Amino acid sequence: MSAYIAAFRAAAGEFGVPSEPDLNAILRIPGALDSGSNPEDGALESAVMATVGEVLGRLNQMREQEGRGIERELRQRMAHLSEAR
Repeated sequence: MSAYIAAFRAAAGEFGVPSEPDLNAILRIPGALDSGSNPEDGALESAVMATVGEVLGRLNQMREQEGRGIERELRQRMAHLSEAR
């Protein structure tokens, strides 16, 4: 993707076009996210997999807190409705 952006900017500069590349258009190009410069030794995959458990644990904690907050708000609203009768 960085090669496409660099080529776009070079062409825009050459032709005097004051524009930036459209990320949505770039992502529609087949293979735009593929990179021939990424190492094939699995270092990226290993780094990602090493943190997945921690990230999922944090996500679960956040969702539990969110659920408690929603429950609290719903109970308060139900109490107000009961009092309004």
